[in-house]
Amino acid sequence: TNAIKSSSTSSNSASNDDAKAHRTRRMAQEYEDKCGAAWKAYNSCVTKAVKEHKLEELIHQARDENPLRELESHLDQTHVS
Repeated sequence: TNAIKSSSTSSNSASNDDAKAHRTRRMAQEYEDKCGAAWKAYNSCVTKAVKEHKLEELIHQARDENPLRELESHLDQTHVS
């Protein structure tokens, strides 16, 4: 019976992972549909301003001194290939 439980648990885990991956892809597509163009325009504008004002080195230094560990941890937990 332990083998059956283990197989069932493994199957449920895979099913849950598949459902989570599907939900994540659906949410990403919804975000892209609603906000993708605005995000790309914003990101382009900020990137251009950072380069024009030569802020890349300051940003790199700030990231080295104070990395966003909470964000990195969150991304590691939610990243779906």
